[in-house]
Amino acid sequence: MAKPNKKDQITKLIKAHKLIVVLLIILLLVLINLGYNKYKDWDNARMIQGLSRDFPALVAQIEDATGLELQITSNCMTTQEKFSGGIKTCEYLVVHNDIDEELLSTAKGAVLESDTFKRPKITDNKLGYDVEYHNKNSCTLSNRDRFYFNCIVAVRDANVPKIKQLLGR
Repeated sequence: MAKPNKKDQITKLIKAHKLIVVLLIILLLVLINLGYNKYKDWDNARMIQGLSRDFPALVAQIEDATGLELQITSNCMTTQEKFSGGIKTCEYLVVHNDIDEELLSTAKGAVLESDTFKRPKITDNKLGYDVEYHNKNSCTLSNRDRFYFNCIVAVRDANVPKIKQLLGR
């Protein structure tokens, strides 16, 4: 008499315990979902902390290269959406309007040559550059006659206290 193979044994076991198998699959999916959400919260917190550290450092590099005194503005907001509570975002922004072309080129060069902020791509409308930070296109550098550099990050609900602490609000 031949021994049944492993595949037949597993199939027989699953058929005999359908309810337990379904419950185990549901439990596995719930655990995967919880783990994924924890990972997303951690990744978001890492991006928020990194941006609050790296953005001022980049602005200091721009100031050293140009001799300008730049003011960092930070602002948080929630978008308005019809069927949900909206998306919480925070923005770091530097604008300098009265700047000559040579200083503007130097300031843009400091951003474009940054090791922390990845090499940008020119956007289709030629208005500026999308600058990558933590592998996300979250920053914008204007390609106009003024210096405008901003980074926007979506804030997950679990990280709202962290962003309030970092921004002092």
